[in-house]
Amino acid sequence: RQSADLLIVKDVLQHWNMERIQYFVTRILPNFKRAILTHNFDPNNEICNDKSAVLGGCTPINLEIAPFNMSFKESHDYTNPAGEDLKRIYLWVNPKTKTRKNCFLFRWYFK
Repeated sequence: RQSADLLIVKDVLQHWNMERIQYFVTRILPNFKRAILTHNFDPNNEICNDKSAVLGGCTPINLEIAPFNMSFKESHDYTNPAGEDLKRIYLWVNPKTKTRKNCFLFRWYFK
């Protein structure tokens, strides 16, 4: 059962431990048709998905690699306005949701 059309999660996952993120990915996210997820990101994946991350800390996340291995409709990287952090924004579409073939949600913003 899907509870909403769109979930927006900005700068939340990077402050959770891996256990909490895994719970979110497997138990919460599937309740939505689509999600926009944004968080800190390391392009080299050297410190992403640190298993020793603690709740309340700040760890870059890459949901496309282990242990999550998620697929996304689109993803884009950008630097926050202060120029301090590299961010990744994902558009996730629930595979159980019937959607239009083309989704251009991010096209206008990232051109």
